[in-house]
Amino acid sequence: IGIRGQVGRWFPEATVGQQILVVIFMEHVFLSIKYIIARAIPDVPAWVELERAKEQYKREQALKGFADLMRTTKLKGQIHKKVEGIRHRLDQKDAEDDLQPVVSAVSKPSRYKIE
Repeated sequence: IGIRGQVGRWFPEATVGQQILVVIFMEHVFLSIKYIIARAIPDVPAWVELERAKEQYKREQALKGFADLMRTTKLKGQIHKKVEGIRHRLDQKDAEDDLQPVVSAVSKPSRYKIE
């Protein structure tokens, strides 16, 4: 590992065990630096996060608008059905009113049988 290599040239008076410890220490220092850099630099840039948030907001607004449209359309359909029902009843009442004089002109059958 560090025997007769670069560490041996840096620390010529160190023993083999000390050179190994220096290599392990340097490895930990480099891993710590790598960890700090990895934590400091985000995986996704801020501008990408911002664009994603904007797209998500637009998507939610579109879905909300669609839901409102569906609710309004459903409400319009329900109102339309009620209006049609009222129109139908009024038409029936008008038809009954038109028939009323005819019905009243015809004598009602008597309960009692006349022979």
